[in-house]
Amino acid sequence: MTNNRGKYTIPVIHKPKQNYEKSPETIKEISLELLRPFNNHPFHLYEGKQLEDLANSIKQNGVMQPIHIRPADKEKYEILAGHNRVEASKEAGLEKIPAIIHKDMSDEDAAIFVVESNFNQRSCKDMQPSEFANSLYMLNEAMKKKSGYRSDKEDVVEGSQSNNRTRTMHLIGDKYGLSQSSIARYIRLAYLIKELQERVDNKQISKSVAVQLSYLDITLQQNIEELLKDGLSIDIEQAKKICELSKDEMLDKEKIAKILVSQKQECKPRRVRLNEEILSRFFPDNQSQDDIQDTITKALELYYSQLSKKAP
Repeated sequence: MTNNRGKYTIPVIHKPKQNYEKSPETIKEISLELLRPFNNHPFHLYEGKQLEDLANSIKQNGVMQPIHIRPADKEKYEILAGHNRVEASKEAGLEKIPAIIHKDMSDEDAAIFVVESNFNQRSCKDMQPSEFANSLYMLNEAMKKKSGYRSDKEDVVEGSQSNNRTRTMHLIGDKYGLSQSSIARYIRLAYLIKELQERVDNKQISKSVAVQLSYLDITLQQNIEELLKDGLSIDIEQAKKICELSKDEMLDKEKIAKILVSQKQECKPRRVRLNEEILSRFFPDNQSQDDIQDTITKALELYYSQLSKKAP
């Protein structure tokens, strides 16, 4: 099933009724009012028909798979897995939801749990670029804090690859079949402002352009977003030029606009081709291209001259 954001696969959360007594974890019915989303949750939630379908399923079958939560402040709980089930349960009119409570879970372990539980349900290809970028960023940061490794740490043991294998990006790549360079590029997208991330999702700017823009400070990114809203576009060469100039001088919105406009004006000239039927109708076979161009130019000048005379 898809929604208007792009390709999404609904996780299988409604299974045949399970015997919860066999679960090693304790399952409790928790009030929906006591639940709050995970801080900086990187994944898009269901909306529209997708949320409606899940709510209708819950009305008919109940929540067949418990959500995962951990204790939070003020006697509330933070959702680790099951954000869509919580929202759909509210839509279905439920007051409580079955939940597995993870006590004494660190922030790092919680972040890893949130990302990996989602990755286990969905293919990376089914995620929007911003989702994948923000989730990889969260996973990488949590793993670095937990294990003390740096993703950019150099191998200091001569002839050994052991340190390379402990890099967080290497570990993530091994687990999910991704190259370290691919992970690094996606993580760069997490440094973009929300508006530019959405442009990547909507394919209004390419990932290669987005990576370049991610190295700019927030103010410059906001300037670029405002210019794109005004109808300008940006390609990889323009993005590279802006990033290069940002190292040596104080860029502002006006200077960025000049780069976008000037390079736009330097684009290759448009070419219009006339099919053979039109050419044969108005021009003899032995007429040169220059003569044909001159004739068309004169005809257009006459046409627009007469058109302006008819205008009130």
